[in-house]
Amino acid sequence: MAEEPDRIEENTATDLDAAVVWARKRWRLVLVVLVALLLAISCREMQFNPDSIHYVDVARTILSDHIVGTWHLTPDSQRAPDTLLYWPPIYPLLLALLIGVGLSAGAAAWMVSVAGYTVSAWLLARWQKSPAVAIAGVLAFIHLSFLAGAPFRVWSESVFVPLMLGSLACMAAATASASARRAGWLGLAAGALAGGAMLTRYAGLAIAPALAGITLMAPYNEDEEPGVRRNSLLAAAGGMAAVVIPWLVRNVMLNGRLFGPARPPNARPLANILYPMGMLFYYDLAAILLALLFAFACYHLLRRNETAEGRREWAFSGGLAWGALLCALSQMGLILITYLFFQIDEPPTKRYFFPAYTCILLAGLAILSRAEIPEGVLRKRWGAIVPLAALFAIGPIFAGAASTNVTPPHTALDAWIEQNTQPSDLIIADRAWSIRFLTGRPVLEAGQVAATPISEGKQVAAALERFREHFDDVYVMPRPGEETDKVLASYPAAGLRLEEVATVATRGYNFRRSGLYEQVIYKVTRR
Repeated sequence: MAEEPDRIEENTATDLDAAVVWARKRWRLVLVVLVALLLAISCREMQFNPDSIHYVDVARTILSDHIVGTWHLTPDSQRAPDTLLYWPPIYPLLLALLIGVGLSAGAAAWMVSVAGYTVSAWLLARWQKSPAVAIAGVLAFIHLSFLAGAPFRVWSESVFVPLMLGSLACMAAATASASARRAGWLGLAAGALAGGAMLTRYAGLAIAPALAGITLMAPYNEDEEPGVRRNSLLAAAGGMAAVVIPWLVRNVMLNGRLFGPARPPNARPLANILYPMGMLFYYDLAAILLALLFAFACYHLLRRNETAEGRREWAFSGGLAWGALLCALSQMGLILITYLFFQIDEPPTKRYFFPAYTCILLAGLAILSRAEIPEGVLRKRWGAIVPLAALFAIGPIFAGAASTNVTPPHTALDAWIEQNTQPSDLIIADRAWSIRFLTGRPVLEAGQVAATPISEGKQVAAALERFREHFDDVYVMPRPGEETDKVLASYPAAGLRLEEVATVATRGYNFRRSGLYEQVIYKVTRR
C-alpha cells in the first residue's frame, strides 16, 4: 500500500531537517569538501610555464637517475644531470612520488594543487567559531589564489602555503600551551613544517623570524608553566635544523655552495622595482584590507574568558596574528631585497606576493576569531550576502579559461627533434625549457637573464669537454638575429665545427614569441 502524500512530505521534511542539523554540527567538514570540489573543477587543466617545466624535469630526473638534479644544463653546470638547482626539492619530490605510481605530470600537479589549497583553506577556517567568518576568510583566500593564478599552474605555492600556515599555527599553539612538554612537541612540529617550507621555496626563510616573534609577542597565558616559550623556541629551531641542514650539507658536498647558482647584480633603477610592487599591493590586497577594517569596525571583540580554555584561546589567537603579520612583512622584505640586489627575469608578480597576502588574511582571521557577529545581522542581510558569495565561489571555475595559457605548444621544431635525434643527443638553444619538456632531450641554454641569447663557443666547448661521455650528437638551434649570428661566429674559433643539417618552418617555442619563422639547425662537432 502506497504511503499517503502527507506522510511522504513529513518524511522528506524530517530528512531535510536532519541533514541541516548534521551540516551545522560539521560545517567545517562541509566547507572543506566544497572547497576541494571547487578546486578540482577549476584546476582540471593544469598549465606549465618555465618554472613549472623545471619542477617537472627535476621530478623526472629523480625517477630516472635517482638523484635530485635536472637536465636543463647551462655552460656553468659542472655535472650532468646538474645538481645545482635554482629551487629546493620538496615540490619536485612530491611530483616524483605521484608520477612514479603512474600519474602524468599534469595529474600529479593537479592532485598536489587540490590537496594543498584545500588544506590551506582548512587551516584558515579551523580556528573560527563563526561559520560566517570562516566562509568569508576562505572565499578571500580563493580570491587571492586565483588572482595570482596559483591553483591551476604547476607551482610550488600549493605546498609552500599549507606548510607555512601549519607552522605558524603550531607555534601559536605551543606558546599558548600550559604544559612545557606539550609546548616542546608543538614547537618541534612548527620548526619541522617551517623547514619543509624552506625546502619548498627559499622565501620560507621568512618564517623563522615569525616563529621567534610569536614567542615574544603572544599574550601570556596565566596558567602556563615556566619554560613554555623557551622550550617551544628551542624545539622549533631544532625542527628546522633537522630538516634543512641535510639539504645544505648535500649542496656543499656536491656543488661547493649552500644554495643555487649565483646571480648577476641588478641593473634596474629602484623606481622600476618599487612602483610595480606598490601597484600589486594596492590592487591585489586593498579589497581584503578594506574588508578586514570593515569587519573590525562592525564586529564586537569578545573579552577574554577567565576560564583556562578562554585564556589559551586568547593567547593562541594573539600569537597567531602577530606571527602571521611578521611572516608577511619578512616575505615582502625578502622579495624587495632580492630584486634590489639580483637580476631577476621580470618585475615582482602576484605569484610572489600571494603567500604574504595569505599571511595578512590569516592575521585578520586570527583577530576575528575573538569576535562575535552582531545579533541578527545575517538574518537581515543574507539576501545580499549569498549572491556576492556565489560570485566569489563560481568565478574560479572560469578563471583558467580567462587566463593566458602558458603551456608551450608542440611545434614543427619539436617534431623534427623527435624524428631526427636520439634521447642521448644534446640540444643547444635559447630558452630551451620547452624543448626538454616536449621532446625529453637534454638541453643546454645560456642560463642567466643578462647572458647572450645562446651560449658562446668557448662556453659550449668547455661544457662538451666535461660532458662528453653523456651525449652522442650535439645540435645548436639559434633564433634568427644579428646578436645570435655574432655568437655563432665564435664557435669555429673555439674549435667547434658547425654543419647545417636542416631548416624547419616552425612557431616560436617561447610562449612570449608568437609567429612563424625559419629555424636553421646545425650539428656541432669538435675538430
